[in-house]
Amino acid sequence: MNDWYGTWLEENPSNVYYNWASRGMSTPSMQNWFQNNYNRLYNQYSGLLAGGNPMGVPSFSQWLNSLNPSKYYTNNLSSAQRGYSTPTFAPRLRWLIY
Repeated sequence: MNDWYGTWLEENPSNVYYNWASRGMSTPSMQNWFQNNYNRLYNQYSGLLAGGNPMGVPSFSQWLNSLNPSKYYTNNLSSAQRGYSTPTFAPRLRWLIY
């Protein structure tokens, strides 16, 4: 039974992703973010496969398990979503009128 489940997960990357992401989904905003970012993470993994030695790249599930879902979530939020005010990064333009 366990071998069947592991094989099923490896054959379906989206199942691997949602199984992994469910560990980090503690708030509704996190659930929404993880549901909308499967392609982003899978493209990142595909880039590893295409970028060099595909034999040295772990399986998708092993690669995902090396990431912490909650840290990955917080590292990929925009500055406004993290609570930083926008003027800190993009100060308002001040026009000089003569």
